[in-house]
Amino acid sequence: MGKLLTIALVAAGLAPAEPDGVLVMGVVERGGSVVHAERAVVANPRTGEVRARRLAGGTLCYGEVTAAGDRVMYPNDGRRLSLPLSLEGAPRPVSDAWREAWLPDWTAVHGVVAGRLLIESRRRLMLWDRERGQPVRTIRSAWLLAAGRAGFAWCGPGCRTLGVWSPDGERRFRSPPGTTPYFGEGALSPDGVRLAVPVTKGGRQRAAVLELASGSWTIVPGGTLGDYTAMDWAPSSEWLYFAGRGRRLFAWQVGAPAATRLPADPDGTVMSIATAG
Repeated sequence: MGKLLTIALVAAGLAPAEPDGVLVMGVVERGGSVVHAERAVVANPRTGEVRARRLAGGTLCYGEVTAAGDRVMYPNDGRRLSLPLSLEGAPRPVSDAWREAWLPDWTAVHGVVAGRLLIESRRRLMLWDRERGQPVRTIRSAWLLAAGRAGFAWCGPGCRTLGVWSPDGERRFRSPPGTTPYFGEGALSPDGVRLAVPVTKGGRQRAAVLELASGSWTIVPGGTLGDYTAMDWAPSSEWLYFAGRGRRLFAWQVGAPAATRLPADPDGTVMSIATAG
């Protein structure tokens, strides 16, 4: 049914026939176990065009390379810096002035969800209301799976079930059938309809996609995830991008019989993927 629906949407011009947006990645170049270079990489998934900028060594140990609007953001010496998608020019600091005034100590900030900060502090996930200076939702012993503009997903010890929060409420889902729980970094689609997470199936790390309305799972056909299980959705929410083993990048259109290898070469191991556009 999913494949037929996708074909119908493409034919009607309601779904992109090609991967959309651009990929923003944190990439390391390795020689054995030694890291030789860390780079921010921006790639066009249709043409394979790649732009790269070298980062200071150790940068990617402190956080992911992410995208916000037309900017690429990355951590640096306890701060966050940003560059345009062209990766040209001097980096610009991203203000964290609200951190000391509004947040508790030992806090990691994962993003803004439904107008509130999603933070992690002392093994707790919290939706933090900056005006009140307190959380409006706290989840203890939670492991963040994915954060989107209007919701986030998490799992607890063992990851036998996962939870999804949105302004409409919370839901719980069981792990995909026939898989061993392995929930690393996942991705919520921009439209809030689907959640992608890494799982282990047959001894390999695969991408699994959950339809939030029905609770049904799809193991993405074609392509084994790389060591860092990097993935993100295209701006259209119709394509899932993920990094495979080696230097391979893939895109899977919802309902398609197999993932497609992309022409872009990141020239290293992809540690994180975000999308812009």
